[in-house]
Amino acid sequence: MKQVIYRKKGSPEVLEIVDMSIPKLKKGEVLVKMLATSVNGGDLGLRRGNPNKVQKEMKHPKVIGIDVVGIVDKLGEGVTDLKVGDMVWGNSGPSNGTTAEYFAIPAKKVSLMPKGMKPTTAAAFPTVGITAITALLDVGKLKSGEKILIRGTGGVGLTAIQIAKAHGAYVCALCSGKMIDDVKKYGANEAYDYRKTSINELEQFDLIFDTAGGSLNELRKHLTSSGRLVTVVVSDALNVLTSLVHGKHRTHLALGFSTKKRLDYLKDMVIKGQIVPVIDSVYSMDKIVEAPLGGKIVVVNNI
Repeated sequence: MKQVIYRKKGSPEVLEIVDMSIPKLKKGEVLVKMLATSVNGGDLGLRRGNPNKVQKEMKHPKVIGIDVVGIVDKLGEGVTDLKVGDMVWGNSGPSNGTTAEYFAIPAKKVSLMPKGMKPTTAAAFPTVGITAITALLDVGKLKSGEKILIRGTGGVGLTAIQIAKAHGAYVCALCSGKMIDDVKKYGANEAYDYRKTSINELEQFDLIFDTAGGSLNELRKHLTSSGRLVTVVVSDALNVLTSLVHGKHRTHLALGFSTKKRLDYLKDMVIKGQIVPVIDSVYSMDKIVEAPLGGKIVVVNNI
């Protein structure tokens, strides 16, 4: 099968398409014939790194992609809730490498995707949707009528705006000026250009969801008495630990792991039209080197 790898950090030119063996299934896994995946911010950050620093283990190249969208090709031992031919979607989590023609994944990490949805559309949802649901609902405990600030408007941020709006929140976004129109299109009640509005000028919020990283102590000052601060930026893990001194205003780190329950919740929101995909552009696998350095979501289509 074909798979996209990189042997060193850098620009998209470091990406290669290589021949790999089709994965062998373990107990509880399914083999998915991949139709589409997406390039998320995490993929971009890991790949870019320091362009002058070569990976230490050249014999073990890195792979990209964590979104799974495709057709179940084979069932591993013990899998009974899926069948060959099912169209599924999900998120592989740390075991990534979904920019490939086939991918083996635990059956518990995928679910039936919405009927009739194009694979390229479906690939825009799992990672950003699960991350936003986990951060806002599971960790942030968002309630209807609350005022939320979403900082950072990549794929996760724009999806979070839609989810928060669907759950009855008053949504504010802190973003770049060029994103003001976009965040309002996706449902934000108010939008602030971070170059013109400093964090110190912000009002109080019941929930602050940070996807950009940094400045968490400044953001914390703008929580209501019962407010919560949630981040998805792993590099802020030290802040999460040291923030315990702030008690209920401590920083919560939200890590979105794929489960059937979360995927089905996401599917229900998609079917109801409560959230729509965030897609910049679509590329075939053989054109992945042409995919931009940034962007909200770039879907890689293997159809």
